Amino acid sequence: MRERLLKTGIVPLPTPTGAAGGAPGTVVMLHGKDGIKEHALPIAERFVAGGFYCITYDARAHGTSGGKFSTYGAKETDDLTRIIDEAERLFGRNELGEFTLFGNSLGSAVALQALTKETRLRAAVVTSPFASLAGLIDENGQNRLPAYTPLLRTPVLWYSGWRAGFDPWSIAPAQDAANIHTPVMVVHGEDDTFIRPHHGREIFDALPGPEKVWRPVLGGTHFNVLAKGNDELYQEMIEFYWKALANKQPSPNSASADSDSAEEPVLASPALFPDEKMENEQAVLAAD
Repeated sequence: MRERLLKTGIVPLPTPTGAAGGAPGTVVMLHGKDGIKEHALPIAERFVAGGFYCITYDARAHGTSGGKFSTYGAKETDDLTRIIDEAERLFGRNELGEFTLFGNSLGSAVALQALTKETRLRAAVVTSPFASLAGLIDENGQNRLPAYTPLLRTPVLWYSGWRAGFDPWSIAPAQDAANIHTPVMVVHGEDDTFIRPHHGREIFDALPGPEKVWRPVLGGTHFNVLAKGNDELYQEMIEFYWKALANKQPSPNSASADSDSAEEPVLASPALFPDEKMENEQAVLAAD
């Protein structure tokens, strides 16, 4: 992958982080529903080859993280902010550089909501995102349950929100997209029958700025979109990150961090979410 990228001229030869032409920053990886942080490692390997650090962690109610329920971004966006805070404390902002996001499915929904709140995020690639939770439930219910009616949606969402402590009707990434002013690349498989491509297109159309990319994947389903896209798609994503960060001013918090660095891959196991009793949360910093 690295040799392929070097030939494009977009990704320069490796130099120390922060030096001219060096690694531009860190990609925070957000996995999908029922996923775990290790699922992101093969993807992170490609991004590392492109010159980035990567951080991957288990979302709440997944893997070794605590919490009983996923809230589809309502609480996960605050978790992401804590991950970034902890990464800066452990490794130093000067070492990590600018933060970007990679999200898949549920992780894409979290990423899009986070982009409206977290000012340290400079770009994002989202794959297979849904436009709204309520709309997704209606669509899948109608496709999979012959007796389904939208009248069932209200009690299902109400009960889910009551148990998990969030407002399910507020989970609408397409609405959030209208308030995003950072570069976003939307990737969607054309044969995705779980989250259909119109969800991704609706999000893309709602993004207001010119620094956005719509990338359909021919033959891609919900579960193989990256494999179908293969090295060509990975190259496009990496080039998107580099181009998005090339002319960006440092985010507001850049100058306040220390200069501690981590030159080798690091596995950290801090208690990142003490108030949620997520003592076993783990974050992986992948580096060359």
